Amino acid sequence: MMPGDDVRRRHRLRGKALQDAWIHFLGPLPWQSFVTLTFDPKRVYPVNCAKAGREAFTWCNLAARTLRCPLGWVYAPERSRSGQWHVHALIMGTSPESLTVPAAIWRLRNGFTDVQPVTGRRRITLYTTKAAALTGEVVWSDTLGRYRHALRDEVTVSLHP
Repeated sequence: MMPGDDVRRRHRLRGKALQDAWIHFLGPLPWQSFVTLTFDPKRVYPVNCAKAGREAFTWCNLAARTLRCPLGWVYAPERSRSGQWHVHALIMGTSPESLTVPAAIWRLRNGFTDVQPVTGRRRITLYTTKAAALTGEVVWSDTLGRYRHALRDEVTVSLHP
C-alpha cells in the first residue's frame, strides 16, 4: 500500500475547520476537473455514506497511480433526493481528458461518472461545497501541499450555509 492509500487515515474536515480550510486553502486552488461519481444499484448495493467515501477515496488514489502523477483532490459524499449516495470531487494536476481511463474503471466497478472541466469556478465550487456543507465533511489528498504555489489571488468562494 502506498502512503496516503489507507482509507482509515483519510484527511477529513468538518464544521468550522472545514470552513476555515476552504476559505484559506482549498477554495483558491486551481481545480481543473469536477467529477461526479455515482453508483449503479445493479453493480453495488446498498451504498451508504461510508461506502461511497471509501470507493471515492480508492478511485482518487487509483487515478493518481494510473496517471503516474500526484493528483490533488478533494471530495464530498452527498445523498440525492432518492436516497442514493454519490460523490462530488474536485481534481487538479491533470486535464479532464486524462481521466478517461480512471473514469472507465469506476464505471466497470461502480456505476456512472461525469467528468467536466472547471470553467465556472464559482458555480462548480459552490455546488461541490453544498455537498460538503450538507454531509458536514470533505476528504482531501495528502498531495495538496504540492499545489500551494498555485494559490490564486482571486476572491474565494465560501461554503454553502
